[in-house]
Amino acid sequence: MQYTVMLTKDAEAHWRAAVPALPEYVVEAATREAALAQLSERLAQTQPQIEFVQVVVPDATKDVATNGQASTTKTTDPWPYFGAYAGDANWGEFFEELDRQRQ
Repeated sequence: MQYTVMLTKDAEAHWRAAVPALPEYVVEAATREAALAQLSERLAQTQPQIEFVQVVVPDATKDVATNGQASTTKTTDPWPYFGAYAGDANWGEFFEELDRQRQ
């Protein structure tokens, strides 16, 4: 599975790696490579326990097919509705460019 990782460097030259879709997955290290390695290891250890699910809550005035029951749909894409940029074909390119500029 692939995760989008946000890398930041603070004033003391420490690197922080975070997975925006999983807020509890944040690590800090002295180097960019070490931060990515630590985060990758942590994700690999817990990946079998991670499941992305979309919960659909029907509008009672429009959806009577499910008798008002919520339904779930599994997805392999952790970013299908990521804020105002959902469906923006340039979103991935934006993060790639950010990464290039930080290197």
